[in-house]
Amino acid sequence: MHGPDDDGTRAVVRALLALHAGRACDAAADWVAAWRAIETAPGAPSGALDRALLASARADRLAWAFLCAYQAAIRDAFAPAAPRGALGSFAANEAGRRMTGIGTRLVRDGAGLRLDGEKSWVLRAAEPFSIHVLARTADGPESGPGSLVVVTVRSDAPGVSLHEGRPQSVVPELPHAAARFDGVAIEPGDLLAGDGYADHARPFRLAEDLCLAACSLAWLLGEAGRHRWSDGWRQRAVATVVLLRDAYARRSADAAIEVLAAGALSLASGVVDAVDAAAEGSGWPEPPRARWRRDRGLLSGAGGIRAERALSAWKRLGDGR
Repeated sequence: MHGPDDDGTRAVVRALLALHAGRACDAAADWVAAWRAIETAPGAPSGALDRALLASARADRLAWAFLCAYQAAIRDAFAPAAPRGALGSFAANEAGRRMTGIGTRLVRDGAGLRLDGEKSWVLRAAEPFSIHVLARTADGPESGPGSLVVVTVRSDAPGVSLHEGRPQSVVPELPHAAARFDGVAIEPGDLLAGDGYADHARPFRLAEDLCLAACSLAWLLGEAGRHRWSDGWRQRAVATVVLLRDAYARRSADAAIEVLAAGALSLASGVVDAVDAAAEGSGWPEPPRARWRRDRGLLSGAGGIRAERALSAWKRLGDGR
């Protein structure tokens, strides 16, 4: 018997185990051009994550795999109808504030709406791009369900200003910025339906985690093929990518699916931990090896949040915790 996605899975596995020349890009703009060529190539996969995996396998560093992963998650979460190659960023964080205590808000302006506030981090790989902003709604309660909304604005819209962000110790090649919104005019079609936190921000974090883990392994598989890492590591890595891809396709607020996703992310962490041993004696060149040592912390930065999410899922399954 064959499942409905057998052909897609087979194509992804073959692509990740094939030998690809790494695309050397030192600047984000150069990688964006390479990524867009893969995104829009004839015969490219229909799924955003599958396209991101193929691009990541051709990248020469983790920064570009992160960009691919992030754009796949952004597209599926906020902009499924956007043309391929369009860039976006989710603006949720505000310095010194929890996500549920943000100050950015929609304000009534006569018969219309305007957006005012600041966000401490947006990905600024190339311009213009879409910014999906988590904001306090103009008409809902001050806190709790219904108090937040996601609104989409363009980075070049009147009232939007971007300022250079603080330097990053990991993946410093990825440009980012702080954003300010001063009376940005908002049309009804700019608002995403549903609760900003429960329907958008929370699910996006899981989608981002799954995409980042899968695309990071895709990049590492590209390095493994180019530099002849151990076959045992490669087969564990590609099997884990398939599991992450399946968890991503099935993602929902269902507790069982969240436990599945947590398990897939845990397996991915184990495969990542085995990279140095897999590459031992392979002649992996120092530049990519050094960048890997510098950037690998990116993959464990949200470990506490992931653990809380998994614990919550187990509790909802009724395991007695």
